[in-house]
Amino acid sequence: MPVPVTAGSTLFDRVEVNGFQVTRMRFPPGLRLGLHEHERATVAVVLTGSFDGLVSGTARSCPQGTVRTEPAGEQH
Repeated sequence: MPVPVTAGSTLFDRVEVNGFQVTRMRFPPGLRLGLHEHERATVAVVLTGSFDGLVSGTARSCPQGTVRTEPAGEQH
């Protein structure tokens, strides 16, 4: 079942522009989320900090400056 992109976030705001939703989020250090998916495709830009993610069974490190895309419904 899809979850919002803000799941686990401690602070977020968003704006909708021409059918695109832009969301700025902050996640606490050490947060661990279980496998999940989102209803919409996402493009994540890591502005500060980093995280490790799992996509298609492959672990990926996402340090500051990473741009990551995920298709709608892709479990990660």
